[in-house]
Amino acid sequence: VNKTLHPREWFQSWILPWLIGAGAFLLVVLTIPDYGLVWDEPGYFHAAELEIQWFADFGKNLLAGRVAESSWDDTIKTAWRWDPSLVPHPPFSRILSGLTKALFSPFMDKFTAYRLAPALFFALLVTVMYLWMAAVFDRATGLFSAVSLVLFPNLFGFAHFAVTDMPLTTMWFLTLYCFWRGLKSWRWSLVLGVVWGLALATKFPAFLIPIPLLLWAHLYHRQSYHNNVFSMVFLSPLVMIACQPYLWHRTPTRIAEFILASVSRAYSVTTSYTSFFFGHLYFTEHLPWYYPFFMTAVTIPEAILLLIFVGLIATAWIKSQREVVVLFLFNAVLILITGLFPGAVLYDVNRMLLPVLPFLAVIAGAGFFFL
Repeated sequence: VNKTLHPREWFQSWILPWLIGAGAFLLVVLTIPDYGLVWDEPGYFHAAELEIQWFADFGKNLLAGRVAESSWDDTIKTAWRWDPSLVPHPPFSRILSGLTKALFSPFMDKFTAYRLAPALFFALLVTVMYLWMAAVFDRATGLFSAVSLVLFPNLFGFAHFAVTDMPLTTMWFLTLYCFWRGLKSWRWSLVLGVVWGLALATKFPAFLIPIPLLLWAHLYHRQSYHNNVFSMVFLSPLVMIACQPYLWHRTPTRIAEFILASVSRAYSVTTSYTSFFFGHLYFTEHLPWYYPFFMTAVTIPEAILLLIFVGLIATAWIKSQREVVVLFLFNAVLILITGLFPGAVLYDVNRMLLPVLPFLAVIAGAGFFFL
């Protein structure tokens, strides 16, 4: 039997989520000039220029029948490995920033055009938040959770900066959403493979996503997550490598080098930054154990923080939504404790902890739903 949606239901199901996302995007774009240059954006700007120029040269060589010239290792390293001390992260977010700059700089300031990419990531995060929470709870909770993202000062602030933190936050959340949808649809399992591959091509912490995800799946859906695992094991690595020409040569060695560098940043003189905390300068390994919890809590609006505690308590009563809340709780705990791992670094207040905020917004949404 074909079900025809009432116009109001059609609007709420299909139009409203994208209107919410468009509103978030416009809010960020209109306020981009209010945010100055952050310390690592100049390096990212230059790296993105080199990478987009490589794509342009690749297209020219392809038409001229000289595509091998663009595939030479030295050519690739010049464009994609310009200065790993300044730009140590994979290129997916920079590629998108370079594309928005190339497409929109004729119509606006090139600095603003370059920052459209993180604004798009933030808009996607807000949209998916609404869709997911409306499906699990109700539309009011979905709207509350989506608006909460805008009300997190750090999250909204980083939506303006063309660095890797907002893209990673969005891709982490989107990976979980696709995994959840993939439990009932093999098509979403394929989407999951692509999305996690892009997350891996964004920043190293995406490698940690399977830890809470598979633990949760084995507890609640051990009979139905095999398609997801297959896609993550066989499709995601291909997407990750395809997005990073630097990995096209000596692939296993360069992946191993990247992982080793990422898990030992605290031991490098170029990346072992200090944090000023209650009158003292600390390296990450010397920070108090409660630092990530404290700095996350004090940067969340008090009303939302209260609802987070309500949501944690309410998990005992909201039986039909409990498993999804547990999924977010697993991820939140993992992110908060990663800064305590040997070799990890924490700097710029809770910048490295930014991906935890959407999960806390969901738990606050559970508290809102319970009340």
